[in-house]
Amino acid sequence: MWGLYARWLKSKGDLTMCSEAHLKQVRSYQGSDLWKDRDRFKRFSYASLELCKVYMEISSSSGSRRELFAAEMHLKNVLKQAEGFSDMEEFRDLQACLDEVKTELQSGPVAT
Repeated sequence: MWGLYARWLKSKGDLTMCSEAHLKQVRSYQGSDLWKDRDRFKRFSYASLELCKVYMEISSSSGSRRELFAAEMHLKNVLKQAEGFSDMEEFRDLQACLDEVKTELQSGPVAT
């Protein structure tokens, strides 16, 4: 439900509320079963990628680095906990997204 709402908000141009909806979607997948269930991890990783993409879009449009730092922290935490899924494509997608966020952070100073 949160993912659908996030897409609707994005279509309306409200990236801040879109990121909040994606964050709620990510949190809805969290729980003790997440790190034991491959299908749940797939859904969680997709939601995490969507959240971080919106964070990067907000940063790009606003010039703020705050969202990039939030994306970096989220992805680092997820990858640390998801080591048991390192053989999955979704894990590699999260790692690639983290690399992209780090590149953006290193690309130069932007207003915070």
